[in-house]
Amino acid sequence: MKTLQILLIIAIGTFFGSCETKSIQELEAEATVPVVTNPTYTKDIAPIISENCTSCHSSGQQSPNLTTYTIVKAKADTGSLICSIEDPISCGVTIMPPTGKMAQAKIDLIKLWKAQGFLQ
Repeated sequence: MKTLQILLIIAIGTFFGSCETKSIQELEAEATVPVVTNPTYTKDIAPIISENCTSCHSSGQQSPNLTTYTIVKAKADTGSLICSIEDPISCGVTIMPPTGKMAQAKIDLIKLWKAQGFLQ
């Protein structure tokens, strides 16, 4: 009987441990992010920022104004942009964008853009 209980606990643990925690929206968003190996601001990063950030962070609405390469680069370089979209709790900010965490593939693309020297 004890063996059966242990096997049941293992089976239940395996079932819950194998469950994916991503929502359907997150999975769909990740599926729409193309694989890019040399991201540039104009081609790859600006569309992500425009889609997820500039509805609030533009024209003096919410600081910082994320409508230019220079400001986006500066915020990515200091880590504040990446921190606020990837791990806001450790930064002491609210998750950005407010609609929910953007797809990890987009965050990774911004991080790759930074690692490769902020190509314009």
